Amino acid sequence: MRLKTVLGLFLTLLFLILFLIVVPLEEIVLDLSRISVLDATMSLVLYTLSQVVRAVRWRLLIGSVSLRDCFLISSANVFLNNLLPARTGELSWFYYTRKAGVSLGLSVWSFLIVRIYDLGGMACVLMLSFLYLKAPWLVIPACVLVLLLALSVPELHRLIPRKGRMVEVRTFLKENMSGGLSAVVLMLSVITFVLKFLSIYLVTSGVWGVDPVRSLVAFTGGELTTVLPVHGFGGYGTYEAGFLIPLKMTGVDLETALKAGFTAHSFLLFASAIFGLPSMLFLHTLYRRSP
Repeated sequence: MRLKTVLGLFLTLLFLILFLIVVPLEEIVLDLSRISVLDATMSLVLYTLSQVVRAVRWRLLIGSVSLRDCFLISSANVFLNNLLPARTGELSWFYYTRKAGVSLGLSVWSFLIVRIYDLGGMACVLMLSFLYLKAPWLVIPACVLVLLLALSVPELHRLIPRKGRMVEVRTFLKENMSGGLSAVVLMLSVITFVLKFLSIYLVTSGVWGVDPVRSLVAFTGGELTTVLPVHGFGGYGTYEAGFLIPLKMTGVDLETALKAGFTAHSFLLFASAIFGLPSMLFLHTLYRRSP
């Protein structure tokens, strides 16, 4: 863990040095000042909605925890996961759900299931966006196929062998998932992803003019870095790399790509702090009073 932490801090330092070499500080300040108050406000509203939808998804998977507590736990987890290097922020999910009375098994498997559906939601949005641009007539059949796949997920327990830890996976799918729940969770994952994307698109497109398709691909690249075993402090360095690479591949110059990635990432970290810090304070007060 120490090695991962040191590596994460090194990546952040390396990124900041590269960023300041390529992008003059006064230029980034000037560009940020061009973001209108309306765009910044709407971005925060969209991000808030994404957090609410995320909480609803957790509530469906963990029925014993109220929607309010799901929102608080999720907000705290997102902020700490964004902030801390080496994925240590993920541990907050298990800590807070344990305090809320959720068994470790349900906490672990629901967490893994949501991460899988997060990836599925990203894949769905990218696939449907590509089809809309290249073959619009395939959009509806693709949606039907995705729905059928989602409905069939719970039946996978029949294919899982009754050996070792696989028994726990089999039991979780059988007892906690249904076809309808699977479809709803995937839909909510898609909505969460789209709302989060729209929130950062508002604060980047108006200044640097990156079109929606390239912004979506870049945003997906940045989000994929959040599942890496190692990332920088606050995610700086790794998130920008995931954001920058797709933009460079589609012809965006290095300076614009760096500024767009840095702004998108900084906004997400700031927005997550708005909800995460009060949520952590409230949770610690709440569970300290619990018997």
